[in-house]
Amino acid sequence: MKLPILTIRLRRALQIGCMAGVAGLFISLMLLIIGSRWISERSFLIEARTTAFEIAFPVGGSVWGFDNAIVCVPLKIPSPGIARGEGPCDDQLYEPGEVPKTVTIDWKANSNVHVTLRADGILEIRPQGAGGVADDSEILVPVDDWKQAGVAAFDGYITLGRDPGSGEQGYLEGGRYEIRERFIFWDAASNIVKTGMFARGEVVEITAVSTWRFMPDATLVRGHITPFLLDGQISLMVVAVTRAGNPQLQITYPGVPEPRRVRSTWIDSVIANPMLLAVALLLSLSLSVVGMLEKLWRLVGREAGSAKK
Repeated sequence: MKLPILTIRLRRALQIGCMAGVAGLFISLMLLIIGSRWISERSFLIEARTTAFEIAFPVGGSVWGFDNAIVCVPLKIPSPGIARGEGPCDDQLYEPGEVPKTVTIDWKANSNVHVTLRADGILEIRPQGAGGVADDSEILVPVDDWKQAGVAAFDGYITLGRDPGSGEQGYLEGGRYEIRERFIFWDAASNIVKTGMFARGEVVEITAVSTWRFMPDATLVRGHITPFLLDGQISLMVVAVTRAGNPQLQITYPGVPEPRRVRSTWIDSVIANPMLLAVALLLSLSLSVVGMLEKLWRLVGREAGSAKK
């Protein structure tokens, strides 16, 4: 008669041990997920086709050069009463006598630029605080010359596109983004946790995730601008990578009052991380084993009860 008692005790011990093991696996999985979200660093890779962008340079070092550029030097006092003139520069706002020349723009700390690719193919550059050109000047680069200028690199805060109101020539045409994440004990470059596309007319900013309901700050990115030709239509290709941290995209669309913020979630992290997926699979298998053992224990209990009778 001792066999049933030992069987019952063994069944209870195994049941408690299995449940404790499953609970441990579950807690470990939750700790891994929480740890990945708090300790891991994320970055964005962006590829965008646009005819307008703005860059603020918090530090110096970037230099752009163009041949055969026309520099429209601003008048000290605008003359709205005169005719605009036939030249590339508006005589009401800029000095006359423009001559094409080689221009080197040294982007110093705290300088900024507004760039527009006009419908006639001329690249319009409006710098502020840069070396080599006056503030409020307008630099016009013909399409053949800026296409041959090569890569224009930058380190700064970038805004892609403008609000596409009536008559606006500068806007975001499209593009894509990737969110890459560095997991615990894992290589950051091998994990793309989220991807998406940009729609025509959106305005995209790269910011940091806001905390305690404060407004998000801009996030520093490193990138470059090159010419891009698609179906005979030329535009600017901007490729940018954020620094590792906790960035997000802030996307504004015309007519929508609140911007859409894009960032990765813990679900994205779990799906993209093979290690977390393996632990989750192990947990699922463990639960299945516990269910099978539970049925086996009930069967053993019934047999033990029959033997006792």
